[in-house]
Amino acid sequence: MKTNDLTQGKPLKTLVLFALPMVISVCFQQFYNIADSIIAGKFVSNNALAAISASYPLTMIFMAIGVGCGVGCGVVISRMYGHHNYVKVKSSISTAFISIAILAAICTVVGSLFTEWAMHLLDTPQDVFSDAADYLKIYVFGLGFLFLYNASGSIFQALGNSRIPLVMLIASSLLNIALDLLFVIVFDLGVRGLAWATFAAQGLSCIVSFVVLMFYLKRIPKDDIDGETFRFFSFGILRSLLRIAIPSMIQQSIVSVGQLFVQSLINGYGSEVLAAYGAALKINTFIIHIFVSISNAVSSYTAQNIGAGNRENLRRGLRIGLCINAVTALVSIAIILPLADNFIKAFLSDSNAQAIVKAGSEFLYIVVPFY
Repeated sequence: MKTNDLTQGKPLKTLVLFALPMVISVCFQQFYNIADSIIAGKFVSNNALAAISASYPLTMIFMAIGVGCGVGCGVVISRMYGHHNYVKVKSSISTAFISIAILAAICTVVGSLFTEWAMHLLDTPQDVFSDAADYLKIYVFGLGFLFLYNASGSIFQALGNSRIPLVMLIASSLLNIALDLLFVIVFDLGVRGLAWATFAAQGLSCIVSFVVLMFYLKRIPKDDIDGETFRFFSFGILRSLLRIAIPSMIQQSIVSVGQLFVQSLINGYGSEVLAAYGAALKINTFIIHIFVSISNAVSSYTAQNIGAGNRENLRRGLRIGLCINAVTALVSIAIILPLADNFIKAFLSDSNAQAIVKAGSEFLYIVVPFY
């Protein structure tokens, strides 16, 4: 295993080779989110699909916090690594893990106390309320695993290695899908089975990724240009992390909070429209996260080049990233619009549920052209 210096080589080749594993990684991550909904709709019921859809915007709030933390860690550590300040890199990683673990504990307590209240506030339909609340409660108890797993992936990427997170995420995704099928089809646990499958897969992935990262850090050079000493926790580094992480968390959360208002309106139309919206939203989120992963690759690339003082690579990398995202948008539009009905039908056990197919397709027809 080796770290990649993103300040070397031609920007296009360097950025594409670095971003590609990240894009594949996020595709697998979103694929197992989609698989949850497909398994719910195909093997439980359309109401089960609606229940997962009802809880999804609330899970995205927590995901936004986790992603924001990861971005903060990644940018700060990338700068340290680009500056060859290796001792401070390790101090930053230690500080990040401690801070994120504390934040995860706080979010778990808050989430466990207010999940049902939030579901009532969003006017969740009564025929899916119980399943949605059960799913969300189990999900909240796995937030520590989710946050620390995301942090590990961001740290690997900050060190220029996007391949290890890819391998870890592929393994996690396949495990999650296998557990989904086992808990739903064999053990007949319904929506709760889907939640426990996610909990177990994230927990195991978190532990394995943390262990791999600890071994990986031994490969980082021990020499340090600034004569720094390792600190298990540094408030100075924490302030640097927060300067990046807080705006990122706010940025991510604003979209998710806005989604809650939309969700409260959707819930008022009943479980059929809710199921349609949930299926269409999963397709939409899949594409949006590809844009985000490309942007995160650009973040790591530019952060390392800032640390190295290479301004020309910074400018060229940004232009290349914008072009890649634009091409991705055009390809996505060309694929999704003609096949919108088929994408929605893939989530349903009853292929004759025309009301669900129609509502879900209309969502895609409106949203997708604006990618």
